[in-house]
Amino acid sequence: MKLRFSVLLAAGALTLLALALMVVSAPSAAAQTAPTPEPAATAEPVTLTVTGVITNGTAGAANPAAGLKVNLHSFNPQDNLGNVTTLTTTLSADGSFTFANVATQTGWEMAASTEYNGVLYSSSLSTVAAGPLAGTVSLPVTVYETTTETTTVRVEQMHVFFDFSTGNLGVVELYILTNSGDRAVVNPSGTVEFALPAGATDFQVQGELEGVDYVRTALGFAETKPIAPGVGMAQILLSFNLPYSGQLDFAQALLRPVSAVGVLVPENGVKLTSSLLQDEGVQNMQSNPYRVYGTTDLQPGSSLSFQISGQPSSVVPTPGLSGGAANSAAPGGFDSRSLGIGIGVLGIVVVIVGVWFYRRQGQAGAAPGKTREPAEPLSEDDLIQTIADLDDAFEAGEVEAPVYERRRAKLKAQLMELMAGKK
Repeated sequence: MKLRFSVLLAAGALTLLALALMVVSAPSAAAQTAPTPEPAATAEPVTLTVTGVITNGTAGAANPAAGLKVNLHSFNPQDNLGNVTTLTTTLSADGSFTFANVATQTGWEMAASTEYNGVLYSSSLSTVAAGPLAGTVSLPVTVYETTTETTTVRVEQMHVFFDFSTGNLGVVELYILTNSGDRAVVNPSGTVEFALPAGATDFQVQGELEGVDYVRTALGFAETKPIAPGVGMAQILLSFNLPYSGQLDFAQALLRPVSAVGVLVPENGVKLTSSLLQDEGVQNMQSNPYRVYGTTDLQPGSSLSFQISGQPSSVVPTPGLSGGAANSAAPGGFDSRSLGIGIGVLGIVVVIVGVWFYRRQGQAGAAPGKTREPAEPLSEDDLIQTIADLDDAFEAGEVEAPVYERRRAKLKAQLMELMAGKK
């Protein structure tokens, strides 16, 4: 069981890294390459022809008809939200599109996107390389037909974290969803439903609005956003509070198959007891020990249940807030490679959760919708702040989805690189 849990979570790291390079395009080998190097300090003008084809990835379905609107987004990744250009054309009868004489610069990033049957799809990201003028870049896009059937959607990973800094027990949960079918799941009434534990209050979902992105249900909530085919194609980060007086019987019903679960608790004074979860060892983050519990292959109708008791014996910063990486070994010789969730999965999850807590605790210093301009390489705290500001700008409608996704992926990659360098 332990080996399998480790392998699943290690595989999840690759999924998340690949996800950082795409929006809702189909998985590809190109999407799983290493993060694109930062552009040179001095950019040079480049004129490009950008081409591509739009194909339908649903078996037996026809390719999109001529006239479908296609957008080309080009932006300087060093300028956060500045220098963003969007061009528009339409699809030809043969399924191709062309943007001629596109003026850009070396080091800029480009992606093509289109909306098909109400779902936004994007190409992989391309970085403009130095070279002769009038070069050609290909940015193919795959789209899918839709369905209201949700049987192809499963929870690839479920991660649970706790915040003991308030009178209640703060709970943060991260879901990574996979759609194994060849149709995008679309249902405005709710694509995938999740249950919440009894007594949960102050529920919220990062970057989502109730009635727009999710709806409340008798059991908890249901996402209304489309879920495109592919592994790890949707991430849901949510939080809620539970009443806590030093001991809690945690029970959360599972409505969908869950491939792997990880629960993270502070090691200093907090105890978790469960016949379901296995003790996977201690992981050091920011010089603070956390104990990780996990299990695999939970089926619909089962419950994630355990008892948690105690309080941290000292103030333990929330992972990801003030920098620091998951260390490769904890005191006593624990090797995180046997756990399989070191800087790979746990590191990325810490980045996401760190940004969530940063925003939740009101530590953002810039005005909403604004981001810091990186005059020099950003620190970990600066990167977390910039991601939070970018999220605010997107929620305010100031940034288009493809640009937001690509910029956020770049910032997360920078943050992961800093964290990996401190192992």
